[in-house]
Amino acid sequence: MKASTQLFQLDEIAIDEIIDALAEFCQQVGTERKEMFRYRLSAEECLLYWIDHGLRGSRVRLQMGRYMHMPYATLEVEGPSLNPYADGDEDYGGVFAENVLTSLGLSPEYSYVKDCNRIRFRIKKKPPSQIAVLCIVLGVAALIGALGMIVIPEAIRKTILDVVINPIYNTFFRLLGCVAGPMVFLSVAWGVYGIGDAATFSKIGRKLLLKFVFVTFAASVFCAVYFPFLGPTTSSAGSGEGQFAAIAEMLLGIIPANIVEPFLNGNTLQIIFMAVIIGIALLYLGRQTTAIAKAIDQVNILVQFLMQFVSKMVPSVIFLVVISVIWSGSLEVFSTSWKLFISLLSAMLLITLVMVAVTCARLKVRPLVLIRKNVPTFLLSLATASSAAAFNTSTNSCEKKLGIDGSVVKFGIPFGMVIQFEVMEPLDAQEEQAIR
Repeated sequence: MKASTQLFQLDEIAIDEIIDALAEFCQQVGTERKEMFRYRLSAEECLLYWIDHGLRGSRVRLQMGRYMHMPYATLEVEGPSLNPYADGDEDYGGVFAENVLTSLGLSPEYSYVKDCNRIRFRIKKKPPSQIAVLCIVLGVAALIGALGMIVIPEAIRKTILDVVINPIYNTFFRLLGCVAGPMVFLSVAWGVYGIGDAATFSKIGRKLLLKFVFVTFAASVFCAVYFPFLGPTTSSAGSGEGQFAAIAEMLLGIIPANIVEPFLNGNTLQIIFMAVIIGIALLYLGRQTTAIAKAIDQVNILVQFLMQFVSKMVPSVIFLVVISVIWSGSLEVFSTSWKLFISLLSAMLLITLVMVAVTCARLKVRPLVLIRKNVPTFLLSLATASSAAAFNTSTNSCEKKLGIDGSVVKFGIPFGMVIQFEVMEPLDAQEEQAIR
């Protein structure tokens, strides 16, 4: 698509023509309806701001096209420097930028070049269905893996695994860990600060803690009763003492030796602990730390942007994982332990269905709607065995699809990851040793 340029004289009639042209361009690139409405609103607010500040009748240039395959739209108005998103303007800057522009994922970029005020919008295309993409990836990978077992000799398959597939897989998870640590830290810190005040944070934190602990305890009791009827016993001498010792060691090790160590070791519990402490400090200090809070918000937007690119690699990694499982002979292991696998999967599905039923009953939501909006997160977690890989999908699903407040999401999801994954990890290790 070639870039197109249209010229107007800034007035109310030109505003209507500009936002109609912008809407038509958004339709051509496949932007979602709600996103298109936000772009229209953003452009209209910018143009009205310039009219209100004395630029009526100035020449306006609207340019739309693609740069590096990414759609964009640029508004240019001749005149003195007037930034619609300046912090000092309450009508167009603070409230508008906070509530509308940030919801776009990337706020419009303002610059002043050659006596022109320039606003650049990065137009977001409608993403493909994650469920469809994952199903296609799994199907194609299984087909290629099966054909490879027949056509490609074992020695060559092993070489491909050692030289190509496994290094790419390991590199991806190193990259994921590099971005996931700062992302969790910034999301939790900004989520705590975004709650607004210490009293509200204490109330929300207490509710989340009680709910997460109750759900985890109920799931543990259910599994303790459920598994002995389906598989081998998992009890062993001293296992209870070992589990309590592991939990105690984890809780006592929540305080890191220094601020860098948790990010180097990927210790999620320590990262979230530091983020909560910093978020609470920002809440208590209030206006004294406004600059730091804004810096955290901006860096958080940058890290979230990087995570979006990393997340786009997940289907390719899943493709490699499926081929690796088939070619490495892991399916043979499954043939000898399928009863345990079915037991784990059935227990997980039963717990999930109970939680869905309770949620739907309390919030009066249709079960199929809730399940459909959360299936991509479930599939990503199952395929990659990584909560970090599904973190971005989970937050987007909660905020954009379920309408949960962003500050609660950015604090609640990482907090739940710690309770349900970090606490259960030593228990799983003990059970695995007993089973073996």
